[in-house]
Amino acid sequence: MKRIKLSLYSLLLIGILGSLSSCKKYLDNEVKNGTYDNVFWNSQQDVEGAVNGAYGLYRTAIQNKNTFFIWGDMPAGMYTTESSYLKPVVESGSFQTPYYEDACHDWTNWYRLINQCNLIIEKAGQLPLEKYRGTTYSAQQVKNAYIGEAYFLRALAYFTMVRVWGDVPVQNTAISAAEQIKLIARSPQDSVMNLLTADAQMASSMLQWKQDNTGKNIIHAGKGAALSLLTHVTAWRHKYDQSLVYADSVINQGIYSLESSATMDRLFKAGSQSPELIFEVTNSDADGESNAGAGGFEIPMAQATGAMSLDQTAPGLYYSNSDVVTSFFKNKEVDDINTDLRFKTFFSPKSNDRYGILKYSSTVEKSTSSSYYFKDQSPTVIFRLADILLLKAEAQANLGQEGAALITANLVRARAGVPPLADYAGQLLKRELLAERFRELTGEGQNYYDQVRTKFYPIWLTSADRISKQGWLWPITKSVFNNNPMMTQNEWWKGKY
Repeated sequence: MKRIKLSLYSLLLIGILGSLSSCKKYLDNEVKNGTYDNVFWNSQQDVEGAVNGAYGLYRTAIQNKNTFFIWGDMPAGMYTTESSYLKPVVESGSFQTPYYEDACHDWTNWYRLINQCNLIIEKAGQLPLEKYRGTTYSAQQVKNAYIGEAYFLRALAYFTMVRVWGDVPVQNTAISAAEQIKLIARSPQDSVMNLLTADAQMASSMLQWKQDNTGKNIIHAGKGAALSLLTHVTAWRHKYDQSLVYADSVINQGIYSLESSATMDRLFKAGSQSPELIFEVTNSDADGESNAGAGGFEIPMAQATGAMSLDQTAPGLYYSNSDVVTSFFKNKEVDDINTDLRFKTFFSPKSNDRYGILKYSSTVEKSTSSSYYFKDQSPTVIFRLADILLLKAEAQANLGQEGAALITANLVRARAGVPPLADYAGQLLKRELLAERFRELTGEGQNYYDQVRTKFYPIWLTSADRISKQGWLWPITKSVFNNNPMMTQNEWWKGKY
């Protein structure tokens, strides 16, 4: 009987055990191959466990050392840090981040997720229909939903990697034995985007608007999450006519609505079930998902709020300077940024004219008489209605529907308590819509991608040579090249990383 290393098969074990956090004590150094499929993939419960494991893998990939924030916010210019490892990301676009290589430069976690999705698509599809049961939906709809979630997560993984690294290898065949591993080269971004678009469309066709178990509606992907992903994907490709259709399909369904002005902070509270949320990654302390706040960089964002610090006047690991915050929130409609409820709700003044961000301050105190200790349980919001509304406005502006774009964007501004945008057109309108995404979505891992997509690049990205070589992409970890001679480094980073 053959044996394979744990790293090749641990994905299936995650499915059995239901989550990453609970599986460690059960894992041996090796697992036996050949009999495993005979005891797994035999019931709906097995499929459910595998899907839960996939979400756990996504949580690990997106939150490992704050990758969602380091990739999606740090290069954009709103935030800075005292960390000598990360400060160059903000100041000069130097994406060489010592001690962050496993998170920022290594795509291993993403391919673990992709392989888990491949296994679910294959094995859940093979499981006979009579093995599935639903309460609200039919057995076929329940089966489709599990498979649809796998298609969604696979598409989301590839979309994340394309935005970070550009060309990436495509591995859409399940690997469950060592001899199945093959060395492959990177595929062009455009072909990867075609494949992930097809995956997201498949997910949309298989998923329902609401889950069979309503408690899973925002922590498991539904049709709204798949359509939101397609809104982003088509906007990234500047296919704004399609982006507008997908955005409207989410907005007009009537399931989602903007959180009220008075309770905006609820968007980032554990277990809030806000009507604005479409898809999020939970960090519930009660479910063993929260993160220890002992001062390490692995804390998703609680340290960024200063919640981990005994000195509440000091900023955390990430912060924004007063002049930077003012430059983003102030425009011809708003002279006093304190009138913007987003600023008042989500920014906390610290010493030396600095501000911490409060979107990730849902912590649970675990302090004792001898230890000051918190655990962070703030969810990571992936898609919400305000995001889709602003993407719709961007699409309208790029399609020449400038009046409609202002009307759409002003729906979000009205909730923030600020005057409507008026008298913007052309490039000024597009730039102002980008600024509105900064005001609304700051800290949510979106704004750097927004800059790259709209080509309103950050101040450090002005070199025509760097732009021509797609220098907005991140370098790939060197270990990838050691193990696979078919791999090549991103053009801008050749000889630099």
